[in-house]
Amino acid sequence: MAFFGLFDTLDLGMRYVGLFAAPVVRTRDYPAIKEDPDFKETFDAASQIDIVISSLASAADEHGTLNAYLRQAPRDAALLRRAGWIGDLHYRPYSSTRPLLVNTERRAVTLFELADLAALARTPHRHVVVLSAPCGRCGRTRNDAIRPLLDAPDLRVWTKLIIDVTTAEDLLDEGGPRAAG
Repeated sequence: MAFFGLFDTLDLGMRYVGLFAAPVVRTRDYPAIKEDPDFKETFDAASQIDIVISSLASAADEHGTLNAYLRQAPRDAALLRRAGWIGDLHYRPYSSTRPLLVNTERRAVTLFELADLAALARTPHRHVVVLSAPCGRCGRTRNDAIRPLLDAPDLRVWTKLIIDVTTAEDLLDEGGPRAAG
């Protein structure tokens, strides 16, 4: 939000949507949060958003933000790992083939689920930009988490994928995008 506030000074006719909520909540409370008058307007505006910019992390990266939250919820972490969690985008977990809709005790507060991002990415004149750089703490690349986004039809949640050179080279060394089957 702080970054997008700078657009106000440029008079571009652009507006942005902020979600001023806790980053993680109890899953059972999430429907009520979406209807809470303090947040409902923001959730209702989701259908009007033309550009979503997000990032991803690997489940194997101990420094990933979702991993940091899951250290406080080991049962949720175990559920996701058993379900095949390989990465998360927009703090929503996915396996090598699909979004993981695991009923964990806690979940991220987001305007979009992965299926919503996939639908947005298929809509003309709308964009989902996914950024991925190596981990800022250990330098680990995230090609293991990017691979499913290239291969699995249910994870085609992006219109633009921005990655670093090392990750791109690693993905090419693996043989480039694979045919989804």
